[in-house]
Amino acid sequence: MGVNKRVISIKEQLAKLYELKGDYQKALVYLNEYWTLKDSIEGQESSEKISQLEARFESEKQKNEITRLQQQNQSTRIWNRIYAIQAIAAIALAILIFSFYRYRHKKNEELLLAKDVQTRQLEEVNQMKSRFLANVSHELRTPLTLIQGPVEQLIKTNQDGP
Repeated sequence: MGVNKRVISIKEQLAKLYELKGDYQKALVYLNEYWTLKDSIEGQESSEKISQLEARFESEKQKNEITRLQQQNQSTRIWNRIYAIQAIAAIALAILIFSFYRYRHKKNEELLLAKDVQTRQLEEVNQMKSRFLANVSHELRTPLTLIQGPVEQLIKTNQDGP
């Protein structure tokens, strides 16, 4: 680029020099070359600046896309953790409910067993009471029967008598 700018400067100076000498045709030729080279270099510089701006724009665009994707990945990781925590909580709750159900079932079984034992014991006590009352009744009736005969005779003789 430095060489081209020198060439442009030389062409401009030659155009001015020939114009001062009065050789307008050569001045016009050098002036046209000056403008052609200057436009070409400026166009090249503009193209380079445009290319640099496009590259910077693409770079920024890629950085923004990378940032967006990183944020999206972070959000996805957070949601995955939330889902994992919810799954663990659901499993823990299911285990807790199952344990409570088993505990209640076991306690019900124990209560039913205790009730059966108590029912059998009460039936045994009831049978013992019935046997006791039957024995007492028998034991009381036997002497009463023995006494009843003579008492009835005495009553009969007292009624017949005097």
